[in-house]
Amino acid sequence: MKTLRNLFLLAVFAALFAVPAAVRAADAAKPALTSKDANATYQSDNYKLRPTDSIAINVVDDPNATHTYSISIDGTVQLIYLDTAPPLKLADLTVEQAKKAVIKAYVDNQIFIHPSITIDVTAYSTRRINVTGQVGKPGPVYIPAEKDFTLVEAVTEAGGPTEKAAATCNITRVLPDGSKTVLKNVDLYGAYKGTNNDVPLQEGDTIFLGESAFANVWQH
Repeated sequence: MKTLRNLFLLAVFAALFAVPAAVRAADAAKPALTSKDANATYQSDNYKLRPTDSIAINVVDDPNATHTYSISIDGTVQLIYLDTAPPLKLADLTVEQAKKAVIKAYVDNQIFIHPSITIDVTAYSTRRINVTGQVGKPGPVYIPAEKDFTLVEAVTEAGGPTEKAAATCNITRVLPDGSKTVLKNVDLYGAYKGTNNDVPLQEGDTIFLGESAFANVWQH
């Protein structure tokens, strides 16, 4: 009886220590998240479709419905089999949201019952910011796909401030209703030096960096 009791206790202790060991082994097997992985997650989860993006909509089990679309300027696409239905608005949706919208459109119009659909962005629309005035390379700056630009990044991409550049700049921005607003005397020098916050930009912004009335403020 004593031998059986000892064997039972040994089995209990072995089970208690085996669980943490298994957990540790499972945790050790998980790969560390790298910056590349984080960027991939951002791209797939957070990128919102834009007018003139090209997307491939693949309808599994129906090659005839698989097609590459260019999202129109108004943000819509006309899906295959839905010629008589209104165009489907996909701009400003993430890829996952767009997939759900396409599935809903096909189901609501009784084209498919339970469609399996994938969407891939095959080409990204061109986004541009204009940088003018006292910079090394005045002109358009193109924003990389799936990335937002800040004031410092845009001015740096445009060759950086010249020796005559002022410490502040103006940013002209087009509002959703088509009107314009001007952000005046934005502290570019402070943003460059890290003593003031950088400014996030929007597509279509125009940055004007004037000439300083003082001697080369950028050498201080």
